[in-house]
Parts: sequence; C-alpha cells; structure tokens
Amino acid sequence: MSKRVGVYICHCGTNIDGMVDVEKISDEIGAAGGDVVVSRHYKYMCSEPGQKLIRDDIVELKLDHVVEASCSPKMHEPTFRTCVSQAGMNQYMFEMVNIREHCSWVTDNRDLATVKAKALVEGAIARVKHHKPLVGSKKPVTPAALVVGGGIAGLTTALKIARSGYKVTIVEKEEIIGGRMAQFDKTFPTLDCAGCTLTPKTSEVGRHPNIEIITKAEVTGLIGDGVLEQVEITQAGVVTTRKAQAVVAALGFVADLGAMKEWGLELEKRHVVVDSAMHTNFKRVLAAGDITEYPGKVRLIAVGFGEAATAVNNAAVVIDPTAHVFPGHSSEGS
Repeated sequence: MSKRVGVYICHCGTNIDGMVDVEKISDEIGAAGGDVVVSRHYKYMCSEPGQKLIRDDIVELKLDHVVEASCSPKMHEPTFRTCVSQAGMNQYMFEMVNIREHCSWVTDNRDLATVKAKALVEGAIARVKHHKPLVGSKKPVTPAALVVGGGIAGLTTALKIARSGYKVTIVEKEEIIGGRMAQFDKTFPTLDCAGCTLTPKTSEVGRHPNIEIITKAEVTGLIGDGVLEQVEITQAGVVTTRKAQAVVAALGFVADLGAMKEWGLELEKRHVVVDSAMHTNFKRVLAAGDITEYPGKVRLIAVGFGEAATAVNNAAVVIDPTAHVFPGHSSEGS
C-alpha cells in the first residue's frame, strides 16, 4: 500500500540555510517522487504560518505521514506533533530530523553539510513509512518509592523523598540501619565524627511518618504490567508486597575480588592479605586500599591513599632493583 508523505524543511533563518542548501534538498526530494507527495521549505517552519502550511497540506493532499527537518526534536518535536494532530493526523505518524545541530552547526563545509542533511531527510522518509498510529493511555500509579539499602546513601535518599510528601519503604538486609558508616569513627576528608552525621538521619528516618523500615529483608521481585506497581519483599521466608512506582538501589560498596579469587592469592574473607610493604604472597603482586588486609589495618580513605604510595614505591624496587623504596621529598629540587 502506497504512502502519502509530506516533507518540510526549515531554513531556521540563517542557522540552517547559512550552511545547508535547503532549497536544493527540497527540490531534489520533491523531484524524486515516489511516496513523497509534497516537499516544501520555509524560513521558519515552527512559526504559525509554517505550521499552517503543514496542516493545510495534510487536509488538502490527504497526507498520512509527515517528515520535518529543522532544529533539535527536544525543542520542537512536541510543536510539530501538536501541529499534525490538529489536522487530524495521528501524532506518531510524524518524524523529525535535526539538521541544525547535526549538520549546519558542526561544519564550515556547505557542500558536505548539504549532502549529510539530505541523507538524514531521506533516512527519515524511509523510516516514517513504517510508523503506525498509536494511542496514548494512562494508568494509575501509587506516589510511593522503595529504597533498597539502609546505609547513609539510602537514608539520605529516603529522607529527600519523604520530605517531598511521598511514602517511602526502606528495605535493609541487616538487622539495623546505618550501613558501613555506622562502623567508622571518622569520615574523610573533614574527619568529622561518623556518628554525628549518621545518628540525626537514623533518628529522623525512624520517626518520619512517610517512612517505613523493613530490616532483615531483601527485594526479590518487581511486579507490574508495563510500569512498576508493586515490589516483592522476602523477610524470614515470608513474602509480602509494597506498592511503589520507583525503586532506588542504594546498595553502597561491596568488595568483590572477581577473577582474582582464582589467582592463588592468600585471602581473608573478601580481602587480600599483604605485609607492611603491600606485598601479597606472590612476590611481584602488590595490593592497596579497601581490598587489603593486614594486622592493625585502619579502614579510612586517607589510609588507602598512604597504602597506594607505599605499594607504588615498593613496586618500583621490584621493577628496578637499583631504585630506592624512599624516592625522596616532593619538595626536593624546587
């Protein structure tokens, strides 16, 4: 079945026409015929006269598809969808091409810009012929969210949502909320008391009327027909559901050694055992940061930075035995 396509190309003042030969493209596409019934160009297609041009052609020429080439769809696709709808055409039978940001604004070669713009318009013509009319639909949603994880990130997220007036459910797999931050003494870089930051949030979360906390539980399923409607939660083997239209995964950091578990490194739980020089049990393999474990380790970000420097200096000696572990002061020679 043949289609009846209308093609409309905008000059956008000189924004497009200054670098793309709009008239030439319009004439060549119109002369090619085929399913293209009409091909026009206009100085400002988004203006009321430009839109009227499109509406009149849809009615008078019985167009069933429209291609419009101009600026960014983010700016004017809603404009032209409304335009074709006003003429009785399904808005999804419309296709828009960006020949301003994608052609005229990114080159100073008029010939190449014109060639590319024409190719984009021809591609849109080929595509729009496969469009089918769609009908929008509405479904009721529950203005509620679910946050997975009761650490500092999850608590902060839940409070922001709850303060906006929406219901929030926090699902935490541990027995208490607080996450890793509850295990720290100080936080980098200000070395503020971790509890001084965390405790006010846990207190507010606990008493906020819009927040429900479920501990020792995990999210085991999402339920919905096209859109999220409910979240399945398993707690002590019992499955329950909560209504939610959004899920935020605030899971924090989990150490995962991945393929390194197969290297033969000495491991302690999920950490690589090292000595004071950051050497592992393999002479030429060193490690630093959260991944490492050694007697007296203090898990602070600042300590990780120091470990990295230690590992690098000791690695230099492995690579070049004539090098020194201590390379000197950074201010030397200045």
